[in-house]
Amino acid sequence: MKLRESLLGGSAAMPGASLQRACRLLVAVCALHLGVTLVYYLAGRDLSRLPQLVGVSTSLQGGSNGAAAIGQPSRELRPPGAPPPLPWGASFQPRPGRDSSPDADSRPGPARNLTLAALSPGTAVSLPACPEESPLLVGPMMIEFNMAVDLNRVAEENPEVKLGGRYTPKDCISPHKVAIIIPFRNRQEHLKYWLYYLHPILQRQQLDYGIYVINQAGEAMFNRAKLLNVGFQEALKDYDYNCFVFSDVDLIPMNDHNAYRCFSQPRHISVAMDKFGFRTPGEGLRVQEQGTGQADSGAVRKDWCMLFSLTDFLDNRRSNTGFLESLPYVQYFGGVSALSKEQFLTINGFPNNYWGWGGEDDDIFNRLVFKGMSLSRPNAVIGKCRMIRHSRDKKNEPNPQRFDRIAHTKETMFLDGLNTLFYNVLDVQRYPLYTKVTVDIGTPS
Repeated sequence: MKLRESLLGGSAAMPGASLQRACRLLVAVCALHLGVTLVYYLAGRDLSRLPQLVGVSTSLQGGSNGAAAIGQPSRELRPPGAPPPLPWGASFQPRPGRDSSPDADSRPGPARNLTLAALSPGTAVSLPACPEESPLLVGPMMIEFNMAVDLNRVAEENPEVKLGGRYTPKDCISPHKVAIIIPFRNRQEHLKYWLYYLHPILQRQQLDYGIYVINQAGEAMFNRAKLLNVGFQEALKDYDYNCFVFSDVDLIPMNDHNAYRCFSQPRHISVAMDKFGFRTPGEGLRVQEQGTGQADSGAVRKDWCMLFSLTDFLDNRRSNTGFLESLPYVQYFGGVSALSKEQFLTINGFPNNYWGWGGEDDDIFNRLVFKGMSLSRPNAVIGKCRMIRHSRDKKNEPNPQRFDRIAHTKETMFLDGLNTLFYNVLDVQRYPLYTKVTVDIGTPS
């Protein structure tokens, strides 16, 4: 009996006391383990709804009043259809590739092909740089001009485009700050088609861009190049653009892989137009493929890379001089082209004295050559463009002085350009899809 009492009673000399201490230690270790597990579990949960579950008021990043009323859950305002906030500790990863919704097809319509980042309010996210080639591109597109275009509807279909035609990607930071300059007068119907097709394309290309329509006031002879100089100056008043795309209002790309941005060399974008049967400029020019910075092995012949005129080009379009039978000619730099801010300043911008049709793009090409630059072009498949058919505008007749002026580009390029540009801004209107700058650029002297 005494031995039994000793075992159960807990004498310090008997094994019963040691057994009790071991049990207590085991219980403590288990409790610690459960506590640590609970802490890690709670750390990975969203506790914003805890007050609603337990009926207790908690101040969770409250507003100016500090705490919510007892029993009232804090509500998070989100746009209709937006997903719930990310769990604690989770990071947002933009989806690669195109939207997988049923609406995501290859039609060049509104910006439904864009991928938007859905983030909970207050979430701090460091956006990555946009990729070199956007994952949102769809490739070849059908371009038609047989339907009516309502600009109000175009604006509704492109809700991310801000007033004045400004757009910035939401899920990445674009290094390409592009001002698109359109010389303009009395071409409103063409402008509607341009805006309808180009806004979705430019958004899918993930560009940080703005649209500037430079409208020549009055009835004087049209001056395309001077309007482009004006667009360069006026766009820089709005934003620190580093790239300028100069586009005629009647040209639409047929493939959104044809990038409306700048490369290491001046970029000619509209290389194969339906107006010329989609034939591309011939070989022999220092043409770079996709802006790689590497010239083709067929280097330019210096004896015909000094002075250019339209007559010279057409007379010399022979296979034995390195030209192929193509239109309009290998040095063609008109239609749609892109220059970086640095490239544009290097050549003193564009000439101001080409009044009427023709010659200014050849003068621009000469300026590039004289400053040691070469052209970058997309291939013929990607570079296809459609032109809206129209008769020649009044007050845009062929310039009879163009050939003589082209022949003297080297002597005049720093006497005629940005450093001699004078104009008067009459009006600036910021529409939902573009900024229209109406200017008085004078008359031919």
